[in-house]
Order: sequence, then C-alpha cells, then structure tokens
Amino acid sequence: MLLFSVNKSGMKRLKNWSRETTQATTLVINDFLRSTQYEMISLHKLSWMFYQINLRKYFNLNSTSALS
Repeated sequence: MLLFSVNKSGMKRLKNWSRETTQATTLVINDFLRSTQYEMISLHKLSWMFYQINLRKYFNLNSTSALS
C-alpha cells in the first residue's frame, strides 16, 4: 500500500490544476460540438480535440507555476 501526504500548498495547486483542466476540457468539447453539429465525427477531429486539451493543460500549468 502506498501512502503519501500533501501539504496545503500542494493540495491547493492540485485543486487549481483540476479546475483548469476541467475548464479547458469543457471549452474544447463545446467548440468541437458546435463545429460538428452537422458533420460526422471523425477520428482525426477527436485526436485534434484531445491534442488541444493537452495543449491548454500544458499552458495553464506553466502559467500558474510561473506565478507561484
């Protein structure tokens, strides 16, 4: 069994990361659904959607870590 502790600062950063990830995911999925309302969803579009999610997560993480 693996046990670990997280200090208050680490917990706050984890919650912020989770919130930013959720917001980025929601934005990308909303854009994606809007653009594909009348189209078939293709594998290419799905892979592009997840690429954008990861890109936004990367920049969100970098911007928050640069400020702290």
